[in-house]
Amino acid sequence: AAVVGRQDLFSALEYGEGSDTWSANPICCAAVIATLEEFADPKVMENSRQASRVIEEGLIALKKDLPFVANVRGEKEGMVWGVEMKDWAGKTSHEWACAMVEACYKGDSKGEGIHLLGPLARKVVRVSPPIVITAQQAATSMRLMHQLLQPLAQHTHNPASGAFVKS
Repeated sequence: AAVVGRQDLFSALEYGEGSDTWSANPICCAAVIATLEEFADPKVMENSRQASRVIEEGLIALKKDLPFVANVRGEKEGMVWGVEMKDWAGKTSHEWACAMVEACYKGDSKGEGIHLLGPLARKVVRVSPPIVITAQQAATSMRLMHQLLQPLAQHTHNPASGAFVKS
């Protein structure tokens, strides 16, 4: 955001006095307090670590199962990962990253999908679930992700037509 005004008014402000007007919003403050109280509960962090292990295993399995996944990175027991794509079957890493995001977003025939962030740096899909996700929800999400992405690995590029077709 930017503000325009008279110099005599702005020069009366010390550094930082005219910023962060949003930070005192009562709803935002209540949300921060609720979040901090939640983190004070040791069960939240232990549940997060359990869910993290489930998600990490599921993402690493993507690298084994899908030929367009180059790397999975993230902090051990953290809740943010990057799934890096590589060029494969005539598609660029960027195209595979977009295909992954789209497949997860569109979901399955029952309307179940996964919201992903990406592609960052044109080839990395960010996986960042809420810290309160349970290990059960994480396992369900990983099964769904594999189900949604597996069909992508069965496509090959036809250079004559430029199209991707099922093998």
